[in-house]
Amino acid sequence: ITVANDGTCTANATNIPLRNLFLNGALDVAQRGDSYSSANAYMADQWYVFATGSTSSRLTTSPPDGFTHYIRFPSTSNSVIFSQQIELEAQGKVGKYKNKTVTVSWYARSESSNKMYVDAAFKNNSGGGNYTTIVSGSGSSQDITSSWARYSQTFTISVTPHANNTCLSIMIRTPSSGSGSTGTLELTGFQAEFGSVATDFEHRSFGEELALCQRYYYVHASGNDQSIGVGVFYQGSNMFTFIKLPVNMRTTPSIDQTTGTDYYQAFNSASSDEWTGFASMWNSTNTQVSMNTNSGQGLSLGADGQSAMVKTSNSAAFLGFSAEL
Repeated sequence: ITVANDGTCTANATNIPLRNLFLNGALDVAQRGDSYSSANAYMADQWYVFATGSTSSRLTTSPPDGFTHYIRFPSTSNSVIFSQQIELEAQGKVGKYKNKTVTVSWYARSESSNKMYVDAAFKNNSGGGNYTTIVSGSGSSQDITSSWARYSQTFTISVTPHANNTCLSIMIRTPSSGSGSTGTLELTGFQAEFGSVATDFEHRSFGEELALCQRYYYVHASGNDQSIGVGVFYQGSNMFTFIKLPVNMRTTPSIDQTTGTDYYQAFNSASSDEWTGFASMWNSTNTQVSMNTNSGQGLSLGADGQSAMVKTSNSAAFLGFSAEL
């Protein structure tokens, strides 16, 4: 705090809660696991990566000071584009972002003399749609060294979203081609904040960060013998399983599951039966889901009005719900 001769005070406040517009900037939450072979997909929670040409991993081996986790992109053959979609308060409305200056910062190190910069746009979703450019930062690329260091780029939002845009997409990336575009790169400590200066990284508790991420994605069960919930037999072996979601999700989620022979199991009237997966969602909302299973998935247990305990029955079983942008 600085006090002027006239008695006025000026404070440089860097501990404002939720000043980081990114969720999971320290990569502490990873409901989908730590190894990511897919590109054009979500990785550690809220972080979407475009094609890199390699399997990336979330590691704890040698992060920068103050962090536990980082992402390693080994021997990439395509550019790395690591992005987060920040939900707008209303579709097509610029809201609190109007004419705001935003500073994006991140920690990086490279084994391949990578270059990095920031692109930003309003988009319909993670894949694009009605792309409204805010900044194309290729002219401001920075050389990434072989030691952990913090980098930043500042831009001003002077455009308005398309009527179909739902998110502010910030993309931290290497060039599309040429020098510095490929190789082995490690990243963590992502922060986006209003203002022209990168302030100290905002660390949140794991519980707070997880709850914020679960608005967009929630893993309910993963692995063998994991409880799912209570099922009710509507008619014969036509069963509905109900789950109360831990937070209000962004919208009614879609089911994200692995399926296979005997992946799921129900116990009823001193007997049990297995089936491949859930057929569909039924009368679900952003606060609770109902999933249908029937003879088409191999279920033959149950009778009208009976209930069952439902669980996973295979180490590869996975059940989650997505309301991602």
